[in-house]
Formats: sequence, structure tokens, C-alpha cells
Amino acid sequence: MWHLRPVTTEPVVGGPPLPPDWLRYRVFGEEKFPNAGSAFVCADEIGGSVVRIDVELEQPLSVLNTSVDRFATSFRLLNEYFSSAKQDLEDLTRRLRLIDREAFDAGSHWRALTDFLK
Repeated sequence: MWHLRPVTTEPVVGGPPLPPDWLRYRVFGEEKFPNAGSAFVCADEIGGSVVRIDVELEQPLSVLNTSVDRFATSFRLLNEYFSSAKQDLEDLTRRLRLIDREAFDAGSHWRALTDFLK
């Protein structure tokens, strides 16, 4: 049987240990950075959202999507966008917002990404 591991069991270089209430976040992905740091992509076991945790940031917890299915749809859209020779940032932004308006309007990580790409 396959189990998602709690983010609180992940090794963190520098900084304080992860808050115990983060036990609810289950890691299913990880971003590796050249400086040996990393960020975790986690499912919220209680609320069902998908979050990104990067302990090196002032605000280490950011929402990606309000549900796993919306995360999968957003991720697939981003994969198509970055694989395409014809990239329309305005269309990407509009479609990401349509997938999960609540998260996007609240300043999701995907919104920060599209703002950065502008």
C-alpha cells in the first residue's frame, strides 16, 4: 500500500522545525533548488486543498488549489502552456482562474507565477 508522508517528517536545513499542526499536510511532490533547498507540494488531509511549503520564504505556506482535482487540471494546463511554442499568458491566466477562482483570487501560487511571467 502507498502512503503519503507527513511534511513534518521531512528534513529541513536551517530554521526552526516545522509546526506540529502541519502534520495534516502530506507530501506528494518536491521542488529541488540548486542551493540544496527544496519546497514541498502537499495535500491537506483535513481540508483537501493542495499547498506549497517553502520554509525559506517569509510566508512558507501558499495555496496552489482548493482541491486535488483542480490541482491536476491546473498542472496539466501549465504543462501544455510551457510545452507550447505559442504561449498566450493572458489566456493561461484566464484559464487558471476559471479552474479555481477561489484560490486564484486569494493569491494562489499559480497567480503569483502568472504575475511573475508578465
